[in-house]
Amino acid sequence: MKLANMFNVGKESNVPTWFSSFQFILLGFVCGAIFALKRYLYPKNKLSLVWVCCAVGAIFLSIDESALVHETFGTALGQYLDSAGSGGFFESFGSYYWAVLYVPLALPVAIGLGVFFWKELGKYRYFPILGMAIFLLGAVGVDFVEGTYYGVDDEEIVGLGRLLVVDLDSYLIEELAEMLGVTLVLVGCLCRLALLVPLATERLRESDP
Repeated sequence: MKLANMFNVGKESNVPTWFSSFQFILLGFVCGAIFALKRYLYPKNKLSLVWVCCAVGAIFLSIDESALVHETFGTALGQYLDSAGSGGFFESFGSYYWAVLYVPLALPVAIGLGVFFWKELGKYRYFPILGMAIFLLGAVGVDFVEGTYYGVDDEEIVGLGRLLVVDLDSYLIEELAEMLGVTLVLVGCLCRLALLVPLATERLRESDP
């Protein structure tokens, strides 16, 4: 059973977690490389700084994936609100509390990045935009539905909730959506990097005495 848990996407600190974390690390390095090349080729282009933000964000998400940052803060927020008896919106929220912390920030950032990628990546723009949509669908949408049934016996879940959470395994859908989403973003960024490398190489040759 322990061996099976090493590959169980519903568990943490195992091979799927390592793979997801590595994806983000790789994306961070690719975005950092794009920034360096664009800074070299187009030093006056201020938009190149967005690639630094992408790199930092990807590395943070890698840390989050491996160190359970959002789960930890979400749990701490839930315990605080429960002990404080806050009531109102939080009492009726009905899902994981981490969404209260992340979603108000993540959605505007995703929209801004979508506009940036649309302008920056040309014919490859569809990869990261579609990737972010799939990632958010899994990381936010499926996870929210899953959280509404947290602690509920499978037999008590009915209708669409049962189809998603029990029959189809929401953990599997969520993790696969996240991995596929990051892969598509990475493909789009790698295509951009592949276009910049020959330009930088040519510039170096021209400047070589």
